[in-house]
Amino acid sequence: MNNTFEIELRYEVLDRAQILSFLASATQLHTKHDIDIYLDTPAHILWKRGIFIRIRNDKKLDIKFNRACLNDSTIDRLDYCEEHSFSLPLESAILSKINSLLTSLDLKVLPIADLATLKSINELEEHYVVDKVRTTYIYNSFTLALDEVADLGSFLEIELMAENADNLEKVKDEMQLALTGLKLKPLRLGYGAMLLKKNHFESYVQGRYALQEDRL
Repeated sequence: MNNTFEIELRYEVLDRAQILSFLASATQLHTKHDIDIYLDTPAHILWKRGIFIRIRNDKKLDIKFNRACLNDSTIDRLDYCEEHSFSLPLESAILSKINSLLTSLDLKVLPIADLATLKSINELEEHYVVDKVRTTYIYNSFTLALDEVADLGSFLEIELMAENADNLEKVKDEMQLALTGLKLKPLRLGYGAMLLKKNHFESYVQGRYALQEDRL
């Protein structure tokens, strides 16, 4: 299991040629095609609470959320989240850790380390799918990702993995400085919210972030 804080800023790319020119000075790491299946209950309880459970390429289970938002639903979405990752298939050695996490999220715990059981006892089903090709780069101390997202377009993400979010504002300022002069539009929504808003509007408006969009 991996437990980190993900500090990130996301942008819609307005000039792809300019971005590719900028990224030519960065160190390219790899290109990867990811298919992320996000799970939720039929009533979209996780979506409303700001909890994201996804299966990535049938190889990894990720659980992402911002604990401050869980404790206070009036808080705007923050630019970092708590992220927990488990390799698939789930192993017995992680059972106590994942059950502790599930308990903190008011979800039902697992009697055995099994993804199908997790989905069954918590009534989880496919909510939406994010299909993207991501090319990753290292630029200074940050990770940059150029995403080509099916049905949405091109996006740039700048990210730093940290042990905590104590220096959040300082890190964000450094990120924005690194991208000065680029034709980018800040994203107020994640890819999932954008896909739901575009293709399944009724599902989207049931989410907590729909109301926050007007406040950001």
